[in-house]
Amino acid sequence: MRGEKWFQYVEPDPRGSYWWRRAPLIANFDPVPLWEKIKVPVLALYAELDRNAPAPKNAAALEAALKKAGNPDYTVKIFPRANHEFLEVTEGQGFLSESPRLERFVPGFFGTGVEWFLQRVGRHR
Repeated sequence: MRGEKWFQYVEPDPRGSYWWRRAPLIANFDPVPLWEKIKVPVLALYAELDRNAPAPKNAAALEAALKKAGNPDYTVKIFPRANHEFLEVTEGQGFLSESPRLERFVPGFFGTGVEWFLQRVGRHR
């Protein structure tokens, strides 16, 4: 892997796996100006206990940008008690280290996407 171009963007984890670095190109990217131009249907799913992408802050920013774009068709949903992987946190605070003991995805996670998509497929035929 070390010879690959993308390897500069990962760093070793003490447990032996690799994580993406917060490369300046990624960490300094502001998506808001792009979202302010999006007029196609958008489904944004957030996890209440996500430690990587805080749901309330990100959901509010996305919703404001889509409103500014005049986007008439967007859905922003925050799943309660969900961690970054949308696993249901029954005990704990949503840290990824808790994931191995979590047993299932939050209720409604898969159905939300399927239902949202099917509602739009019929409209655009």
